[in-house]
Amino acid sequence: MKKDQTMKWNKTADVVVVGLGAAGSCTAIEAHDNGATVLVLEADKVAGGNTRLSGGTLRIFKDTDKVYQYYRAIFDETVKDELIHKLIDVTATSHEWFKKKCDAEFMVATKVPFPPAPNAVWDFLPGCEGLGGRSQFVADKFGGSEKMNGGFNMFKTMMHGIEKRNIEIMYETRGRHLITNGKKEVIGIQCETPKGTINVRAKKAVCLTCGGFHRSAEKQLNYLGLKYIAQGTKCGYGDGIDMTAELGAKMWHMTGVSCGISYKVKDHEDPIAIGLHSPNYLYIDQKGKRFLNETGVDVHAMAFDFTACVAEEMSYPRLPAWLIFDEHVRESGSLIGHCPGIIQEDATFDGWSDDNQAEISKGWIKMAYTVADLGKKLGFNPGVLEKAVADYNQCALLGYDPEFGRDAHSMGPINRLPFYAIEVWPALLNTQGGPQHDEYGHVLNVEEKPIERLFAAGELGSIVNKFYPGGTNITEAIAMGRVIGELTAKLTDVEE
Repeated sequence: MKKDQTMKWNKTADVVVVGLGAAGSCTAIEAHDNGATVLVLEADKVAGGNTRLSGGTLRIFKDTDKVYQYYRAIFDETVKDELIHKLIDVTATSHEWFKKKCDAEFMVATKVPFPPAPNAVWDFLPGCEGLGGRSQFVADKFGGSEKMNGGFNMFKTMMHGIEKRNIEIMYETRGRHLITNGKKEVIGIQCETPKGTINVRAKKAVCLTCGGFHRSAEKQLNYLGLKYIAQGTKCGYGDGIDMTAELGAKMWHMTGVSCGISYKVKDHEDPIAIGLHSPNYLYIDQKGKRFLNETGVDVHAMAFDFTACVAEEMSYPRLPAWLIFDEHVRESGSLIGHCPGIIQEDATFDGWSDDNQAEISKGWIKMAYTVADLGKKLGFNPGVLEKAVADYNQCALLGYDPEFGRDAHSMGPINRLPFYAIEVWPALLNTQGGPQHDEYGHVLNVEEKPIERLFAAGELGSIVNKFYPGGTNITEAIAMGRVIGELTAKLTDVEE
């Protein structure tokens, strides 16, 4: 929207940051440290976005030239070399940046064994050996907790960096329209708040770090072709897409997602992310058929297999699917993932029991003393589940899975009673699509020219499209947040 003579400003800052997750935090800190006044606008009642719900891992690169080869093989041709190099070069200094800016300390990242989250998701691609491990932020600093997911502790450290600089944050302030001058330069943003509409002046730039559209059913249908449940924060409605579309931004990577699998139980609206400690399990569809290598698919890539459509039937036979397991799995530990999702902030959710007995008692997990009886409880015809389990067990005992190629070391037979089943659904962690940006974070129009004074970082127009190489959304958000924070702080003031 264009500023008119009647419009008045309610707030003013040099750099206005919209969204306070990893990208927004790094943008705000870097802009502040380069001399700008900074105002952060956050739609939620709390800070952190999807970052606080994530695994919170930072990538370590052993050889940046090889990492470039790896990323170049993954990212679409829409992503220019300059952007990949910028991501890698800035990320190579992120650990030292956090130590300096946020007094951070790091530890080796931990994770639940199954579903897998390998360091190199595609270890057959060139350059994969250039990837190092992953690290997480030490939990007991700044109010973190070893019991929480890595992203929770990461964001506690980021907020320490924000708070020690006294950067102003306005919560429950949702960006709705970008404001431009007569030269079509962005000079501010119009927001909705509980007290009404406000106009915020940005003297240097507006930085959109407000995430994707994982909570928008309409955008899911339009861009993904399917409605998903979501593990992510409640405020992911794609506001950044709407605001930039009004200014003619070019969208990219709109079909890209990071998608895990979760339980969807009767007592809670939000899904609960899966996590297993023993390999004695398989997935089956609604016809009782196994359909993938259960330990060969990265935890972020579950949408490919679980949303498969049978076009001639107009059906989705894996929505939902069933997780089938035995007593080995039940007694090996809690079946919840390291990053449960937004459910962890639900006051009515008591967590998941260590031995899974509470969830059996609630009826979330179905139990039977024979596979045949378990099949009856799931509604299968006699012999259907028995065949699926028997065929899988033969593969596990032989150490050879000719149909799906599951590794022998990751196959455990389902042969110890009782036997169990629980429904599993693909659940969005986040989306990747949004306005395209260049290596400096400039939002680009349909001619791939910058929309002046408008920048973006993070999930809103991520570098990622179809294939998500694990640990990359956080890494990218941090790197590009740092880039746009420094750049925008050094701009001259823009005229109204």
